Amino acid sequence: MTREELKRHCLKQIEGCEMWARHTGEEPHGKVYEEHKLILELLDQAPCDDCISRQAVLEAVSKIGLCKCNTNEIEAVDECLRVVKALPPAAPQQKTGYWIPVSERLPDNTEPVNITWVNHNPDSYYADIKDKPFTATGHYCNGRWWWYSATCQDYLNEYGRCDADYMDDDIEVIAWMPLPEPYKAETASTIIGRTSQTAGYVVTRTVSILRTGQSLTISDR
Repeated sequence: MTREELKRHCLKQIEGCEMWARHTGEEPHGKVYEEHKLILELLDQAPCDDCISRQAVLEAVSKIGLCKCNTNEIEAVDECLRVVKALPPAAPQQKTGYWIPVSERLPDNTEPVNITWVNHNPDSYYADIKDKPFTATGHYCNGRWWWYSATCQDYLNEYGRCDADYMDDDIEVIAWMPLPEPYKAETASTIIGRTSQTAGYVVTRTVSILRTGQSLTISDR
């Protein structure tokens, strides 16, 4: 389900609650009405292009689910949680660790990225690698793929080509992903800070659970 489909789903549920309220002469109310209004507000207050916090939506809906409500309303809350979890990320190009098919999107020109490639017509000596996927690092520039090197990137930026790193026509790049951030060793202060934040989160959640009388499992986010 896309963002727009979720908004239409929420509007439909809100409209149904409002129609029932007009029929009964009451103001719209109930957890189904409140939860869909809340999700719609979160979707509409995106701080940038089609970007919201999935975790914020999940926590908001879960908070409603902790309130006392009937079986149908609990099922509606659970369904909204399932829908939100299934939504695609707003900016997948910023994530690492996820392969992006080239048919879906291509990287920025000359940007070094990890790639999955196959050779459809290798030399006879390498016949056993035909059509088998391998990983490497490469660049996409001017409609073609090039093997990665710092020199190649410089040439692509300046001249738009680097013949020494040109990929053979028999090689097909089928997917790519952004390079991960460089490794940074943790210092004592960063470890203590992270531990303090986690401990604070657990204490806060524990107090909340005790106040509401709910039994929940706390897991690391």
